[in-house]
Amino acid sequence: VDGQAPYIDVLDTRGRSITHIDVPGDSCGQPERFTHVALGGDQSVYAITACKTPRVLVITDRTIARTVVLRTNETDRACINGLTLDPQGRIYVTNACAELMVQIYSPEGDLVRAFGKHDTGFENFAVPSGLAVTSNGDLWVIDTIRQVISRFDHEGSLLTMIGGKGSQPGAFEYPSAVATDGASLLFVLERQGGRYQCLQINPGGVAAEKN
Repeated sequence: VDGQAPYIDVLDTRGRSITHIDVPGDSCGQPERFTHVALGGDQSVYAITACKTPRVLVITDRTIARTVVLRTNETDRACINGLTLDPQGRIYVTNACAELMVQIYSPEGDLVRAFGKHDTGFENFAVPSGLAVTSNGDLWVIDTIRQVISRFDHEGSLLTMIGGKGSQPGAFEYPSAVATDGASLLFVLERQGGRYQCLQINPGGVAAEKN
């Protein structure tokens, strides 16, 4: 996705454009803009908009199969800066403008749960900017400003936290995105460090660098 382009670009492994997926105007009455994409368990691609009421387009075989409107109680604009799905098809987002910044939606777009304020405390955030769900249902959320990854259970209870500012393995320099293989690996991209780290999730839930 390109935040300035009203389409989704499909590239080959060399970065060459294969096709564009054009989409209709959004509920804001303007050309669509997308902020993030994620891969679902059925290999469909999920793309989320930057509109006040976010929409998620579900793309299968380069065709828009359906649209999911995320229904929330929020009255402020959405600042979606993270998107992922769990094995059950629930949609997870980080919304930096919301009162509760981690939001979980059903596959149909109904708000299931939200947690984490812009506040002090280990269970809260400064700027959450990405998230990933592993196969056991644990949710990993990046906080760019605090430079940590927090691990939550499916109810939103904090289980552990790793990281801190630094260039050594297991520390971060402004992490900006996280992805997972769905099982035991986390991949963390750093905005300032100019690198990504591959982290192995140990049986006890503590992550350590995988060489």
